[in-house]
Amino acid sequence: MSRVGESSIGISGLACSFDRSTGIVRFSSGGVSVNHALPSGISCEVSAEHIQLSAESNAMSMLLGLHRSLLNNIACGLRKKFQRRLLLNGVGYKAEVRGRYLILYLGYTHNIKYFIFETVSITAVKPTELLIESSDKHVLGLVVSDLCSLRKYDPYKGKGIFPSDVVMPRKEAKKK
Repeated sequence: MSRVGESSIGISGLACSFDRSTGIVRFSSGGVSVNHALPSGISCEVSAEHIQLSAESNAMSMLLGLHRSLLNNIACGLRKKFQRRLLLNGVGYKAEVRGRYLILYLGYTHNIKYFIFETVSITAVKPTELLIESSDKHVLGLVVSDLCSLRKYDPYKGKGIFPSDVVMPRKEAKKK
């Protein structure tokens, strides 16, 4: 049995329901609702303050911790959004938000227009710093990796787009 899967999930402040026939757990908070489908071998007990998952067989106990973590991420994201900060480091690098688009100036001959999804909010704290928020941790990671791949970090020049919580190493240039 998974030790992670045994612990309960706190759902205070959220409305939660479980449909036994389809195996779908539905969370709702402030007009936003999120569904998560459980496999047929995992059952769910919902009370007013927490959710408890249990596996019906040994084969399903391997997936118990995974689905418990996914449900916990959904509950945490609905209570308080997940955040990541990105830094743009380089001469002339800057970003600005116009409506549903993020306009990036990254030293290319053209500007890059990046469409912002409905589940994600991006704000330009400074011209060289972006704050990305989402209630879905998976979508947040995809957006951050997309933006970082537009101009990868160069360790010799120290230029590029990278998360603020990651220490990026600098390399020394070749000496003659």
